[in-house]
Amino acid sequence: MAGLADFLRLQQAVKAMRVAAEADDWDSFVLLQADYQQIAAALPPVGSVMVDDSERAQLVEILQETQAALDVVLPLAQSRQAYLAAELAGAHNTGKLNRTYQP
Repeated sequence: MAGLADFLRLQQAVKAMRVAAEADDWDSFVLLQADYQQIAAALPPVGSVMVDDSERAQLVEILQETQAALDVVLPLAQSRQAYLAAELAGAHNTGKLNRTYQP
């Protein structure tokens, strides 16, 4: 059964992803994302998590902080994805031009 510690691990993974994305360290980001996906996949739906009333406020805070970090990560990752797509398109176009105009 998932508990507070599992959601703390998720929060730590997302915060590490945020730090890597903000530092433009996409190699580390990819590795951290794999950890995040593994942790997230093992978690049950939040509504089914049983925590004591004394821990409920802490769980809510953890989830809010996790979401806030994801809100920072998503635009950075989307920007990086657009950059890489443009780089790939440029490389593809260069290859086509080279094949067309080089003997």
